[in-house]
Amino acid sequence: MKTCVALIGIIVENYASVDTLNDILHENRHAIIGRMGIPHREKKLSIMSIVLDTDSDTAQKIVSDITKLDGVKVDVIISDSCTM
Repeated sequence: MKTCVALIGIIVENYASVDTLNDILHENRHAIIGRMGIPHREKKLSIMSIVLDTDSDTAQKIVSDITKLDGVKVDVIISDSCTM
């Protein structure tokens, strides 16, 4: 199976979605090679970056699941070897 590298940028503005977001990330931990989270307390939001090395179907599902969360913004950068 061919894998690719993708970077997911996430801004969480609704802390009620954090538990579900963490569940999604935990369920897909096999695909995650790096994760960083930074709380911005003044603005009451969190910024996260997730680096994946996985097949394009799994990457697409993770992004789709995160996109459905209330108050969570998502953007993705993918390597040239990956099509989503």
